[in-house]
Amino acid sequence: MNKKFYLMPYHYYFESWRLLAAMLFVLAFSLLIWSPPQVRDYQSVLMLAAGLGALVFVFGFALHRLAFVVVGSGGVAVQLPLWRMKIPFDAIKLTRTTALNTITTGKWDPDLAELSALFIELSRWPQPHSVLKMWLGKLVLANGIVLPVDDVIGLNRAVDSGLSRLREVKLEAVKRAY
Repeated sequence: MNKKFYLMPYHYYFESWRLLAAMLFVLAFSLLIWSPPQVRDYQSVLMLAAGLGALVFVFGFALHRLAFVVVGSGGVAVQLPLWRMKIPFDAIKLTRTTALNTITTGKWDPDLAELSALFIELSRWPQPHSVLKMWLGKLVLANGIVLPVDDVIGLNRAVDSGLSRLREVKLEAVKRAY
């Protein structure tokens, strides 16, 4: 199986909200179970708070674990919890390592702005630009996609390896044609 490169904005979302969501769930659920007389009138609010805490925790965990990038034999796949985008190697013009704040100035929180990312410049879009913008938001630029992952160097090496394999296959095809 290919290595998964986890998308860091989703990791930071989970890191930022997990403690608050867990505390909200535990506090509201414990008040529902022990039900002191002072809070009996607020049981519906406590159920809502417990449900919201559980939902934010589970949703954050799902985003954290299910949002990743994988490099396969045919291209790069960007997996989100409800959607997958595949970028074929022949659509990739070039790749370069950068920081989020240098390529997308002013779009990120200060905590995320200094993250390293892989910028993939595309010669053609694998799906309509508006669809990509809806699912990936700030990660989609006018000429490519920014992927802030946990191992930028490893992802860059994997993509470069795939691009070199594609070049070798095309060179072999040209040699066989002559």
